[in-house]
Amino acid sequence: MDIPKILLSCFGCISTAVVTAQISIAVYFNSGSANSGVNLQHTLDSTITFLQTQQIDHIDLHAFCDTDGDSLFNIRLSEKRNVFVKKVLQSSGIQDSIFSNINAFGENKTKLENGDEVVKQQNRRVDIIIHLAANNSNIATDNLNSITAMAAAILNAEIGEKVVIPNLEFYSGRHTLMPESQPVLQELVKIMQDNPNLYISLIGHICCMTEMQKQMGAYRDGFDADDGTNHLSLNRAIVVKTYLTDFGIASERILVKGKGGAEKLIDPEITEADKKRNRRVEVMIIAK
Repeated sequence: MDIPKILLSCFGCISTAVVTAQISIAVYFNSGSANSGVNLQHTLDSTITFLQTQQIDHIDLHAFCDTDGDSLFNIRLSEKRNVFVKKVLQSSGIQDSIFSNINAFGENKTKLENGDEVVKQQNRRVDIIIHLAANNSNIATDNLNSITAMAAAILNAEIGEKVVIPNLEFYSGRHTLMPESQPVLQELVKIMQDNPNLYISLIGHICCMTEMQKQMGAYRDGFDADDGTNHLSLNRAIVVKTYLTDFGIASERILVKGKGGAEKLIDPEITEADKKRNRRVEVMIIAK
């Protein structure tokens, strides 16, 4: 019996009997820079936190540039970007022997820009490709299946139906994404890119709210430690929208809502698993 391959932009493959998972995290740079960029330090800090909790087989670094400057300049710039990222990771205790394939592609293998600044920003990056050890116990091997199941569910859903985004993780009490959220978000980008008539609403939910809190307008949505507001579920939906629009998905195709703890899947919440199911962002189909 043949084992089917799961083709995702940044998460894993299936071999004869073992799932070998990999996660690709993109670090974006400013034009012409090898050490600064939008959310660069935050992304690296989150990556380091993630690496410190995992069993790693090896790490690959692939650096790219936009088409500004000549070819030689861009090769050298991408080499410098790789050096910078590697040095930051090593400063956190990642051993040199963990790094495997380090490639500087310059402006080769870039997306066609046509003067589009959004695409240029996507091309100015280093992909940190983390290959998890085969015996890694910290990431469930069924993550691959749940991501592809989400894609099928969205494409088959009727207008008004909702699909929970799986493996979408935020830091506790914040709207900041954890690195392990990258694979499912990349898959959601691909779904939106491949289906230009698809319009969605992103609906955020949180756990752990009492009936009294739900009835109090100011606290209906939970406190967000990142910005000090009481809009945690809304802010998490907005972060997912921002991720999509950063990759060129038109803003008008995506609505956002925050439901706080008003629509729990499990009530009462008794176990941590109950709370996790209630902490979610859903995709609701508006048009397709």
